[in-house]
Amino acid sequence: MYIKASERTGKASSEPRGGRQIVFLDLIRFTAALLVLAFHVGFRSFPKTPEGWHTVIGRYARLGWVGVPIFFVLSGFVIAYSAGKASPSEFVKSRLLRLYPAVWICSTITLVLQIFTTGYYHGLLHAWLDALTLAPVGPIIDGSYWTLRVEMSFYLLIFLLLVFDRFRYIGPTMVTVSALSTAFLALGYAVDHALLKAGGFIPSIPDFLINSRWARLLLIDYAPHFAIGVLLWLMFFHGVTIFRSCALAFCFLGAVLSVRVEWQEVVQSSKEPSSLMLCILIWAAAVLAIVLSVRYNKAIVEWLGPERTKQARTLGLITYPLYLLHQSIGEHFVQRLNGRIPDIAIMLLAAAASMALAYGVVRYAEKPIQERLRRLLHPVRPPVSVSTLP
Repeated sequence: MYIKASERTGKASSEPRGGRQIVFLDLIRFTAALLVLAFHVGFRSFPKTPEGWHTVIGRYARLGWVGVPIFFVLSGFVIAYSAGKASPSEFVKSRLLRLYPAVWICSTITLVLQIFTTGYYHGLLHAWLDALTLAPVGPIIDGSYWTLRVEMSFYLLIFLLLVFDRFRYIGPTMVTVSALSTAFLALGYAVDHALLKAGGFIPSIPDFLINSRWARLLLIDYAPHFAIGVLLWLMFFHGVTIFRSCALAFCFLGAVLSVRVEWQEVVQSSKEPSSLMLCILIWAAAVLAIVLSVRYNKAIVEWLGPERTKQARTLGLITYPLYLLHQSIGEHFVQRLNGRIPDIAIMLLAAAASMALAYGVVRYAEKPIQERLRRLLHPVRPPVSVSTLP
């Protein structure tokens, strides 16, 4: 993952240890995508049986949703790192180049695949058009796309800080947003606990608000994850302070509550039990891996060598289209092969097909569109000729 050091806030290191690429962040991103793939393909895509959701692979695949909050922590770190040196227009252009070409390609593939698989197209065209623009509301063409709306909300917050020249306050801003999120999460937890203790079955008002579309757009569900990423960036490249250390601990608590809310939603919707503690440990291990990746980047780069470092970068690049494509591809494989071959074989085939197609998007389809979009966003103006004649 290539990132640019900030020059806006305090004294920042000009380069991470080992150069501009923090290699292991790419591998963490790829692993998070595989976790989500396992959840959707190995757990959610299969029909539920009387014995439960696939006791063989579902026991492990049901934990894969934890990949989503891991993505949000990574996003907080990387976006803060890259935005610090950018102007508002540069930040917007970089996000357009990164997000839109892949989503145009992948949403079109998903549209064709869903029509081919189901023979149903009513409503899909509307969802496809919304995907092309990354509209914050409206139908989504694939279940994975909801996280892009959360990401766009975070990007909007960063953009506003840049526009008003307040990026130096990114730390306090994210802590404030995280505090509001944590208050909602804690209130929802307290009310749910009280209802459960009283034997009630009415969902709590805070929980309803937390799980609403607008709550997600306002980062109420996930602000602590983004805040942790931002605070880690600040602590690594602008120094450890008492405020940042205390804020990190506070946001960590909020993130744990966020994981708990998502865990409860998955358990209630699937009617399948899973370990909350294991979900928290997986997420915490990923955060620790991010810290170690930055801290020991130079040693990791030297250990991997140029060739494997390049391969790690490729895995990081295919993560985005892999995330966008895997669910529709997985559902197609399950629908065609369920009951004919073992479930684990279906999941492996779906994973291989998703990765191959994602690589094709990055290698052949995305770059030409990015180049055309880059020329549109950065037009080359001819030099102005100045006449010396009177």
